[in-house]
Amino acid sequence: MEQLGIKPVSIRDASKISDVALESELVFDSLGGPVASNILQLMAPGAMFFAYGLLTGQAIQLDTKPRAHYRRFHLRDSLARMSAEVWQHKFSHIWRLLSEVDMPNYQVFPSQDWRQAVERALCPSGQKVLLDFTLA
Repeated sequence: MEQLGIKPVSIRDASKISDVALESELVFDSLGGPVASNILQLMAPGAMFFAYGLLTGQAIQLDTKPRAHYRRFHLRDSLARMSAEVWQHKFSHIWRLLSEVDMPNYQVFPSQDWRQAVERALCPSGQKVLLDFTLA
């Protein structure tokens, strides 16, 4: 992972987390809670922080507005406004439709080419991209 520019850091190593947060341009966080809050507060202006989970069971709490861009992607935010019966019905409908549709064009990138994949994904008319971690 490190050869790909991805830095795995133990949740128990607060010092290392802080060091990496200071130099990170892009963070994908599935934890939430105090660790995510700390990372977001330490990131540089213009960096991107994507929150997509709450594995700690705790929300991100911020004392001040972060300098980094904060984006949240939690399906449960939308689902919370619906009854279980309604969202299950909607998903049931979506699954039927997916089986009838040709998937859009996409391009597969080996995982070590993740930077190029991100660049392609950011192009307004670019293809969808997939990272394949089995390709070397």
